[in-house]
Amino acid sequence: MPITYEPIATTTLGSAAADVTFSSISGSYTDLILSFSNVKMASGTDTAINFQVGNGSVDTGSNYSFTIMGARSASSTPFSNRLDNTTTGRSNWYTSITTSQAGISLMHFMNYSNTTTYKTILTNSRVDPGDANYSGVETIVNLWRSTSAINTIKVMPNSGNFATGSMFTLYGIKSA
Repeated sequence: MPITYEPIATTTLGSAAADVTFSSISGSYTDLILSFSNVKMASGTDTAINFQVGNGSVDTGSNYSFTIMGARSASSTPFSNRLDNTTTGRSNWYTSITTSQAGISLMHFMNYSNTTTYKTILTNSRVDPGDANYSGVETIVNLWRSTSAINTIKVMPNSGNFATGSMFTLYGIKSA
């Protein structure tokens, strides 16, 4: 069986950081996968993880939309929501990372180098149990309304800084 995921870059934070950016991403893959593990906050309150993408620099305009589905550990009732014309996409929203509650996520950037279609980014996230009000699972379908190829990805908390030891790995998916 051929290996289809090729590691492109890994960042493990040696100190707290406001964001993590992957740039100069090759367009030679069909899709990209960005994996987060052991992501916590350095300080502050619970927060969501946002992202921006672009070609050369990240797009900070209101060109992102997303639809959320998930469930919190504290409730058996699922939740959903939709937002349009935002300045970031989301990896998680209702579940939140804290200084003691780690989050993990897989972000799938589909057809990222195509220059004729808008880009879809599917995220699946889980926040560890701890505070049941914020732990749980989410799936978010993000849309970046641009036909530009993606060669830059910036990930940042909604507020505060990522903690030391937070790990981010970018993979390219080779065509079959």
